[in-house]
Amino acid sequence: DQGNPQSQNDPTSHYSLLTQFDVTSNSVGGSGMIIDSRNLYRGALQLGPDGRIYRALSATYSEGLPYLGIIQNPNVRGQGCNYIHQGISISPKTSAQGLPPFIQSLFDVDIDIIQNGESQVSMILCAGDTYTLGTEHVEGSIYSWTKDGQEINVNAAELEISEEGLYELRVIPPGGECPLVGKASVQLAAKPSVVPSILVQCDDVLGGDGISLFDLNQASETLSRNLPNRSVKFYETMENAEQDLDPLDAYNYKNKTNPQTLYVRVIDNTTRCYSLTELELKVSVTNTKNVTLELCDDDGNEVGIQSFDLNEAENELIENSNSEYEISFYRTYEDALLEDNKLSSTVRNNIPNRDIIYARIENDNACFGINEVTLIVHQLPNIITENEAKYCVNFYPQTITLGPGLQEGGIQDYTYLWSTGETTPTIEINTVGIYILTVTNRNNCVNERIIRVTPSNLATIQNINVKDASNNNEIAIIVSGEGDYEYSLNSESGPYQDSNIFEDVPAGLHTVYINDKNGCGLVQDVVSVIGFPKFFTPNNDGHNDRWRVYGMSSEFQSESTIYIYDRYGKLLKELSPTGPGWDGTYLGEILPSSDYWFSVLLEDGRLFKGHFALRR
Repeated sequence: DQGNPQSQNDPTSHYSLLTQFDVTSNSVGGSGMIIDSRNLYRGALQLGPDGRIYRALSATYSEGLPYLGIIQNPNVRGQGCNYIHQGISISPKTSAQGLPPFIQSLFDVDIDIIQNGESQVSMILCAGDTYTLGTEHVEGSIYSWTKDGQEINVNAAELEISEEGLYELRVIPPGGECPLVGKASVQLAAKPSVVPSILVQCDDVLGGDGISLFDLNQASETLSRNLPNRSVKFYETMENAEQDLDPLDAYNYKNKTNPQTLYVRVIDNTTRCYSLTELELKVSVTNTKNVTLELCDDDGNEVGIQSFDLNEAENELIENSNSEYEISFYRTYEDALLEDNKLSSTVRNNIPNRDIIYARIENDNACFGINEVTLIVHQLPNIITENEAKYCVNFYPQTITLGPGLQEGGIQDYTYLWSTGETTPTIEINTVGIYILTVTNRNNCVNERIIRVTPSNLATIQNINVKDASNNNEIAIIVSGEGDYEYSLNSESGPYQDSNIFEDVPAGLHTVYINDKNGCGLVQDVVSVIGFPKFFTPNNDGHNDRWRVYGMSSEFQSESTIYIYDRYGKLLKELSPTGPGWDGTYLGEILPSSDYWFSVLLEDGRLFKGHFALRR
């Protein structure tokens, strides 16, 4: 009866059980085991710095006992824990019901018993390996090891382990210093699964010495059994592989002998566990044939550059072979050796007209050979591909010659095929139309020439328009025809002009010439430009001795009438349009210098009146 003071002070009224529980059991509550039972009042339990558990002892609520109980080995199951009821005397003091009300382990000092520079409390142990846990040995210290809470009968500063588990070390230094405590949670991990491998490379020069460049990484997947999260390092000796000394440059390694064995460390990137295996290097000196791909430069783009389908080279490289080959292409021999910068199946040559790339042939990831693939771009026949020609239909049935339009340079051993069916370099034609010539060179490259033959002809004069008897006489020639015409005035040899209009034409008779620029011929005609002189000088010097109307002849305005008057209107002379003109006399007498008048009625009905000066 805890509420009855008389009962609390009666030792026979109290009963105490000391029970041990296994905290690692699946049923902690069901694992209880009674270690001690007797008439005793309640008392506290406290873990001491020495690893033992101390029990407070009291007979009644107010009467403590001058002892502490001690559990010598708390982690030993059952009575093996070695409980001593009156383990230590504290007389003349008594323990009553409690012990120091603080966590004694706060005074423990943590130590690193793994000592790997990575973690103080956890580590991974690779299967089959051993590892030594521990701390510095201090003479006179007590070392207590446990694994998963179970004591290990080792009193030493170090412990070699090969199994996973939770390891703890408690060190009781001499001289009453605070205990040192270290823990190591050890997880066991399997080593990577590996297989030895062979890497076959081609020689780095054709017909070489069996020494070549290797990209060792090409063997990584095979060496690590193609498992994820693996890294691989290569060494020239097993000792270096075991101690991780002088790893090789895997990307660019040149073998020393043929064959040569390297040693390999395959590492699990998560656990850092590794396994050792071997890689054998072999250099293939197989001689394989080179291949040439040829195209004509017919895409109309950059001269001498074409796109090649490398599948055609594959067909030649593996022709008549029953083996399964894998072929890849590279710009340089070194790229082919190291399998860098692989090309796609379609590639353009970098060097115009002739370039070389390299094909790497592999059989089951082993280099069988490296071949040259020559890319050749042949020129097309060097001709003018389009042309126009004129045929003078007025010359029919005469013929003109159509030719192949050869240009300088290039090989000209060509064959020809015209759309007319003829196979000569030139043909004779007398019909307008489109003619196509197909030219083929010895590389079987084809170029096409198109000639458009259009008609031309003599000009047909439709009309000649004259603006005359003016300050700016003008002739306009109107023609028809299929030609391309040019015009000249009074000279068959020119100069010619493209315009059909002549301006500032002097009065008189003129010949106009119309020439076909395409050589189909020349036509001409005479045209009259009427004009009236402003003066004349009848002094018999042979220049301007008579006054007459310009532009008249037996063919032009021959029926016109011409009258000359003096200033008073007296008729002095009637002139003939085809005559020599007026000499400045009247009835045989010489008239004086003065102004005289004229009246001209042209045959075409036009009437002109005016005056002119007679000068002596």
